Amino acid sequence: MPIEKINTGAAPNDGTGDTLRAAFGKVNDNLEALAAAVAARLLEQWAFAPRHHDHDNCVARYVNNAPPSEPPPMFGAMWIDVSRNKIYLGTGTALASDWREIAFLS
Repeated sequence: MPIEKINTGAAPNDGTGDTLRAAFGKVNDNLEALAAAVAARLLEQWAFAPRHHDHDNCVARYVNNAPPSEPPPMFGAMWIDVSRNKIYLGTGTALASDWREIAFLS
């Protein structure tokens, strides 16, 4: 799906651009397309393919049916919440809030 550009009109408030509803519909569509593209690229990468692995040089990946509730074990770890179709990235190792939502799948 190509990225949809928002029509901002010829001049401010001239009525020739997209309505707020149409513009944010395009924003939502663009974000969904971006998330799908990121997810597809991640699945193509060998480091993300195994569900569990014993290689220190690979990114730790956790698949669960809930959002993360414990701190990431390492910076860059991934948590996939399959029940809500969300992907989180570990940005620290101290708190459960160190997981940051980076994508959602539709």
